[in-house]
Formats: sequence, structure tokens, C-alpha cells
Amino acid sequence: MKKANAKTSCTISISTTSLSPTGGAGSSTLTVSTAPPDCDTQTATWSVSSNSSFITFSPSSGTGPGTVTVTIAANATGATRSGAVTIAGQTVNVSQTPSCNFVVSPTTLGPAPGIGGFGTVTITASPSGCSPSTWTATSNASFLTVSSASGSGSGTVTVTASANPSTAAGRTGTLTIAGTTITVTQTASAPPCNTQTVAGGDSPESHTYELGKKSGTFVFSYETYSQQDRMFVVYEGRTLFDTTCIGTNGTRNQTIPYSGNSTQVTINITPNCAGGFGTSWTFTVACPQ
Repeated sequence: MKKANAKTSCTISISTTSLSPTGGAGSSTLTVSTAPPDCDTQTATWSVSSNSSFITFSPSSGTGPGTVTVTIAANATGATRSGAVTIAGQTVNVSQTPSCNFVVSPTTLGPAPGIGGFGTVTITASPSGCSPSTWTATSNASFLTVSSASGSGSGTVTVTASANPSTAAGRTGTLTIAGTTITVTQTASAPPCNTQTVAGGDSPESHTYELGKKSGTFVFSYETYSQQDRMFVVYEGRTLFDTTCIGTNGTRNQTIPYSGNSTQVTINITPNCAGGFGTSWTFTVACPQ
């Protein structure tokens, strides 16, 4: 009887000799192959080892053809790092870029005017060359929209608030940009200029009006009749015009320039500023030119 020929020994090869993962955690599957096709795979044993703690693997050994899953931990060191995994005596070099740190500023926006408006959020990615550097921007409130739903590296996102339908209350919403929560506030809507003449009496009052512009010149018309009253025209917390304590005995018109970030002006009334009671007053805010 003729004896069968013995199989040749196997040569083991690995599907790659290098890995270049990004800074985030991840894994790669490497293929272990044997050659020639008719070699004795039962004797082709191999083992796996790593020289770095951020590189782990599974399985740790095998026989014949197979696969090895190499897992790389996230790189929070701020610099590129290197290591290696050895499979069947063959080295697979690993070079990993740092993961990105995103700084988002500001984390609060507003208050946006009730008429609607927008602001800008800045995203700064570091360190240089980090990866993955992609980020997303989403709105968690129906009245807020963002100009860019995603981006890469450093950039900006424009946030727009629609007009607030409520004249009684402001509102608050949030955004999530590059993993950071941004809080956005918006004031209540104010009645528009030119829409009404306000009349009052002995009670102190405060009325806010929407001018529709951040700068310009508007006319404030007021009358306090014979009983002395006082009115303050306030913009962004500062008094633009003070009637002083006066009884006008007729309508007076004051042209008032303004400029700033707000589109609203507030009229504060102090009735009977010289004492007494039974006063009456009126005023109108004209739209700016």
C-alpha cells in the first residue's frame, strides 16, 4: 500500500500591517490567512499580543485561518499616540490621532426680541488634527431653527427665533450643538408702534412697544393736561427722554433717536408726581423713520 504524501507546513500572513484609527473608540477586524492552499492548517497555530494598554484584542490565539478583532480605546491624550499588536509574530503598527474636544460659546443666547431675531454660536475644535471632528446642531424647540445641522472642525451656527405670538409671556428653548446644551430666551411680543393711543389716570403704568428696528428716530407724543404727571421713555435700561413733572395743557411731540440691540421701547408713567389725584394722561409712540 502506497503511503500518502505529508502536507507542507503553512505560512501565516495578516491582512494589514498598519492601522490608523481616529481619536474615538473603535475596532477593526484583521484576517489571518494561511498558504499554500494544501498546507497543514492544523499545525498553523498563532497567538496575539499588544504592547499598549489602549489596544486590546480577541481572540488571543488560534489555529489555521481566522480573524482577530483589534479594539482601540478613545484617545483623550491630546496628541497622536502609537502602539502595536503582534499576530503570529507579525507586527501591526497602530497610529491614533487624538479625539476632538469641542468648546461651544456662548451657552446662553438672548433674550431675543419678541418680533424674532437671531444670534451666533461658535464651535472651536481642538487639538489641531483631531478626529473625528464632525459635530451636529439640533433644535429642541419649535420656535428655534439652526442654519447648519452639521459641520466639521471649528465653525459657527446661526440660531433664529421666530416671532413670539404671546404678548403676555416670554419663552425659553434649548439647542444641542456639538454635544453642548444652549439655552435661548425670548421676550414676549409687544404691541407695534402707531397702533394705539394709551390713556390712563391715577395708577402708575408701564407699556412696552415694538419699534421693528434696532435704530432710528421715533416721535413720542404725550399730554398730561392740567394735573402734573411724569413719563419716562426707556430703551435698553436707559432713559432716552424724561417729560419731567409737568402739566402740558395740550399735546407735545418729542423726536427721540435711539440705537442698540433691542427693537422695543418702554414708557413708564408716574401720575400725580406733584401730589393730588384725579389726573389723566395720554401718549402715542410713532414708528421710527
